[in-house]
Amino acid sequence: MAGLDLSGSFAPATGTSLTIASGVVTVAQMKHVIAAETGTADDLDTITVDSTIGSGYQGIVILRADTGDTITLKHGTGNIALPGSIDVSLSGQAVLMLVYNGTNWVPTYATESASVVLLSGQATADAATVAISGWSNLIASPSEFELVVTGLETDRAATYIDSVLVTFNADATAANYNSSYLEGSADTVSSADVPGTAAGVFCINIMTAATSDAGSFGILRLYIRRPLSTDDYKHVEFSGGISSQTNNEYAQVTGVGVWESSAAITSITLTPVNGTTFLIGDAGEPTALDWVLKAHR
Repeated sequence: MAGLDLSGSFAPATGTSLTIASGVVTVAQMKHVIAAETGTADDLDTITVDSTIGSGYQGIVILRADTGDTITLKHGTGNIALPGSIDVSLSGQAVLMLVYNGTNWVPTYATESASVVLLSGQATADAATVAISGWSNLIASPSEFELVVTGLETDRAATYIDSVLVTFNADATAANYNSSYLEGSADTVSSADVPGTAAGVFCINIMTAATSDAGSFGILRLYIRRPLSTDDYKHVEFSGGISSQTNNEYAQVTGVGVWESSAAITSITLTPVNGTTFLIGDAGEPTALDWVLKAHR
């Protein structure tokens, strides 16, 4: 590889430990373990290169946080540039490879065309909300987030079905959301607009309730256009459904929504509309509420 000599002091080796000093570390080889300056959490703003390496190298580094530490790489504070202008945190066994492009250190996942799983998780106990946040392995400027949630059931007791509100960045102001949907239950099809009256994107009838048959649960799929943009509102397309049993708790729904904010999305929260909690593993249901969040470009 032109400009990169792997035979000398920058050759791959066992990762040596570096301690952050005022947001800066100086790398001397390809792999390093990064330790917090004080405590167990610190920010890394700038990466410099040991003067013995020479000025003509094309740098590659692989970083991991020291055991028990959380190291947050800061976008745009020093010479680290991260896709989506989102900071990246390292902890545990997570590693990040960075390449120096002549101006900044950038992650190797900053590809022009890709789809990646940002997060996957579970709620394994009854919960009033499900909050999804902390994505770190972003591709370059994702054009879309896709969120798939399965195992949806609520403690609502008045009927067999319930709905879900989807809010962004903990914004529960109803006037900031608009939704419309087309919903089919049994032999009836209906549609409605929900302009500024629900505190989130209103996903109607996509999960079962406490009175539903054993083995029934809901599935929700969301597509969020340009989730990290800061120049327009966040537009959402959603679809969902409930497995068909015997008590009319079946439904198929498709709809669209908008969050009237130009802020980049940093968190997504799911909340039951009528019930007070999501039920986990109730009456023959899956033993967890599962979600997968992907980024597409």
